[in-house]
Amino acid sequence: MPRLIEATPDPGPCMTAEREAALGDDMIAAAPPRPETHAVVIGHHTLPLVLSLMHRGCAAVAGLRLGTRAPDVEPADLAWIADPHSNAELDEAMDTACHRLGPQGRVVLDVTALAQAGGLASVQRQIAAFGLCIASIGESSSHLILVAMRAPALARAA
Repeated sequence: MPRLIEATPDPGPCMTAEREAALGDDMIAAAPPRPETHAVVIGHHTLPLVLSLMHRGCAAVAGLRLGTRAPDVEPADLAWIADPHSNAELDEAMDTACHRLGPQGRVVLDVTALAQAGGLASVQRQIAAFGLCIASIGESSSHLILVAMRAPALARAA
């Protein structure tokens, strides 16, 4: 007699798109952009997050892949760092974000992978090393999102 064997579904492009859409929603919830916000998204797969920001009315958005240099250094009010996989990637992304961040700007970081690896204390030290302090922590069912800003004394001097 034939038996029905259930297989695990193939995690194809739709699964990835859904995950990235959920990440975009979580990051937007943590730091909602306004139409006049200049934003930069830094990470491995930036296009879905750029599109998420644009769909929410943020007209000035740039996407930067990790390991590449941008041809411009337009100041940003909001920098998204999406899913760094290591402390080295976070360091590179933070450096890029801080070079673009205006004095009142915010950095929104998805630190889910780093926190799961047990490195949240290290992430906090890295953020502080760039002169930023954590302004808020947002946690959804699948993402840990930090929002960081320049430390008050540094923001006044910038």
